[in-house]
Amino acid sequence: EVLRTRAAKALGTLITLTPRIDPLIAELVTGSKTSDAGVRNAMLKALYEVVSKAGVNMNEISRNSILGLMDTDANDGDDAMTMTNARLLGALVKVLPDDAATNLIK
Repeated sequence: EVLRTRAAKALGTLITLTPRIDPLIAELVTGSKTSDAGVRNAMLKALYEVVSKAGVNMNEISRNSILGLMDTDANDGDDAMTMTNARLLGALVKVLPDDAATNLIK
């Protein structure tokens, strides 16, 4: 868990050096669909780092794929997963257009 968390933070640092983040987001969303809760949580943490550091560079498809992923994880009863999803949602709301963020919050 510690190694995965450090890797996610390092990815957040490295992502600021590249202008195209959409392929990475697609890869992380795909990797998050695993049945292994530890890997899924690590992928969501990495998504949080990417979105919080470089989310303004992502396109509509990436935003929608993250929202879709969070909708499928909403039924998961794991507290760690719920907190990671909440952090990811907060980071995503910061980079969404105002009308989309308002609708999502409502």
